[in-house]
This record gives sequence, C-alpha cells and structure tokens, in this order.
Amino acid sequence: MDNLTHSMTAAIAAKFVRTPPSAGDTGTKRTIFWLLVASVNFPDLDVVMAVFRDPILTIKTHRWITHSVLAAPLFAVIPAAVFYRFSKVKDFRLLWFTALLGIYIHIFSDLVTPYGTMLLAPLSNHRFTLSSQFIVDLYFTFGLLAFILLGRYDASRQRFWHRLGLFFMVAYLVGTFGLQQYAHARVRRAVSENRIEFEKISALPLPLSIFDWGGLVQTKSGVLRAEFSLFDDRLMFEDLRHAADAFVDRTRRHAQAVWYLGFAHHPLVHSFVQDNNHIVEIHDMQFSAPARMVKMFGIKKPHAPFALRFTYNAAGELVGSSFNE
Repeated sequence: MDNLTHSMTAAIAAKFVRTPPSAGDTGTKRTIFWLLVASVNFPDLDVVMAVFRDPILTIKTHRWITHSVLAAPLFAVIPAAVFYRFSKVKDFRLLWFTALLGIYIHIFSDLVTPYGTMLLAPLSNHRFTLSSQFIVDLYFTFGLLAFILLGRYDASRQRFWHRLGLFFMVAYLVGTFGLQQYAHARVRRAVSENRIEFEKISALPLPLSIFDWGGLVQTKSGVLRAEFSLFDDRLMFEDLRHAADAFVDRTRRHAQAVWYLGFAHHPLVHSFVQDNNHIVEIHDMQFSAPARMVKMFGIKKPHAPFALRFTYNAAGELVGSSFNE
C-alpha cells in the first residue's frame, strides 16, 4: 500500500484513540495524531537498504524485519522516544502504545497487496498476503480522503463522518477480500474444468477496477495466465512456457537463480540472444504489466520489474548477472 494511503488510515484511526482524562487537551491529541501518522510510515524505512546498492539485498529485506509483528513492539520505541523528547506529552506508555498501533496498522494494511509481508521475521521469511488490493487503489485512497475532508469542513457532523470513514475503511478491506476469494474460486474452477496439473494458483487484483482480476497458474512447464472480469462467463488461459536449453539448465543451478525461483510467486524463465550474447531472464509474472493495459497504451516491449538476468558471451561463459535493472 502506498504511503499516502497509509497516512490516511492513520488519520482515520487517530480520531478513535482515547487519551487519559489528564491528557485530553488539544495539544496532546495533536501529538497523538502526528505520532500515529509517523509510526504508520515507519516500517517503510526499510528503503534505507538501497544505500548498499545491492538490489537483491534490498528486495530480500523489503517488508522483512520492519514489517514483523514480533519486532514491532521494539521498533515502536523509536518514534515514541522521539515524540517523548520533542513534544510536551511525557506519558511514554501512551506514546509507545500509539506508535505500536501505527506500526501494526501499516503491517496489516500491507497484507492486502500481493507482494507479501514477512509477518514472522526473523523466525520465518514466509511472505503472507491476502492479495485483495492492487498496490495503489484509487477508490480506497480517495474514499478515505473524502471522509477526512468531510470531517474537517463539516464540524457539526464531524463525529459522524469519522465513524463513516472508519466503517468505509473496514468494509472496503473486507469487501475486496471477499471479491478476491470469489476470483480465486473462479480460477480454481477453470483449472479443474480443464484438468490442469498445477503447482500453485493465484488470483491477483488488476489496477483501475475492483472487479478485474488476473489468474496465474504455475505448472511444471511454465505459467498459465488469464485476465478477467468477475462478470465474465469463462476464463481463457494464455499458456506461457519456460524456455529450455543448455543456458537455462546452467542458470537454474546458480545460487542467485535458486534464491529467486524460491522468492518469486510465479516465476517464468526466458532465453534469447541479444547483441551476440545469450540472455537467460527470470521474472515473477505477478509483477508483469496486465496484457489489456499493454494493449491499451500501445507498449511494444513492456519492462518486467524484479527480473533476474544472466548474460553469457559467445563462448558460453557467464559474464554477469543483474537484478531489477
């Protein structure tokens, strides 16, 4: 979920944080508001790993320890301590609980996106996901913004708009999860009807509409992809096959490839010649641009994000590898 939307979920939640009667002044409420906004964005400080200029390290640590429910109580000390030092609120327990709430809101909000969140790090690197919302969901974002603005400029009914905003936030998250479950059932039914042997099935949200979904089916030979509306009668799969040659066989044994094939939810292997070099490229189909958008915008060769590329020279020697470039 993007940071603007994270901030708005915190802004809504801040209206329902109860402070002790002795700390109920306007200054305390303002401090709690800004602490919650700061804390809800704190987990994304994992972007600092980019300073090491190692894209694989960056992707390995993205949504790792800073997004762990186990480490959250420890990390909450940091924003709480900062606000304790620079604000007039000297109730550290209140500040710590507020910071912890913000971090947990962020963690569980990120669960709805397909990338995955390592909730149990460092004990487990499993990426948990509900896959119910696209990374940027404009309906959700502008819906939250509308209720925040209504609460600000309609003072006579401020409490009403805040409650309605909270209801909208919860209802939207629950509703899109229900749509995801239905989309997943549609994909499973199509797989069953076509008697497809599969390793993994995913139903992923597509941008711009909560009713448009992508179905990905991992098989031994590659990935089957379907893009559909929940109102479509049938699903049509596109059969995308793994490349198979001597270069691919060598690449699959490389340590980086072994890691990436385990990291990717739906890996697909390509093999081709470029500028007298042989290229083997592995990318995760869950991050590929939707076919309908590629066609809509006339993109001839869409860039595949999070792609791991191996380059072999004319003599068949591995001359280098790159990730997400």
